[in-house]
Amino acid sequence: MGSCLSAESSRPLPSSPSGSLGVRRRKNSKRRLGSRTSSFDSRREEQLHKIPGRMFLNGASDFASLFTQQGKKGTNQDAMIVWENFGSRTDTVFCGVFDGHGPYGHMVAKRVRDSLPLKLSAHWEVNINEDVLKEISLNTTGSMNSEDTAFISADEESRPSIDLERNRKAA
Repeated sequence: MGSCLSAESSRPLPSSPSGSLGVRRRKNSKRRLGSRTSSFDSRREEQLHKIPGRMFLNGASDFASLFTQQGKKGTNQDAMIVWENFGSRTDTVFCGVFDGHGPYGHMVAKRVRDSLPLKLSAHWEVNINEDVLKEISLNTTGSMNSEDTAFISADEESRPSIDLERNRKAA
């Protein structure tokens, strides 16, 4: 189980108990070259650890606190995250608790914890950029329309005077 709550002061909490306590490795477990736990995944995980404002282990900041405790039933299959300044916005915090189920539930929960915020942020940026482009396009179209309208109205204003001059010359 995990929890995410808001806090007003920062207070460091002990590191995650899921690190070395209570976790046993199989004696014959070896990484396979084509497995999901390749060096690419560990490099990606290292990069995620370095992102400022992103918490996923027990800890606290000025705005949030995370805490989980290993139970007696086996591997903790929950993963959690608090990401302050999410999407490069100082007023946005992403909070998530992901509940894993089944023999690989802990791996699925961690994968979702690591990939979902990145996908949301990327999708958000694309939509923001599309909205900006639409606004620029509308503003450009609007300004062109106002220029065209000004040209047409100036043209229409000059027509009566031209028509009067033609009528005078004809008479």
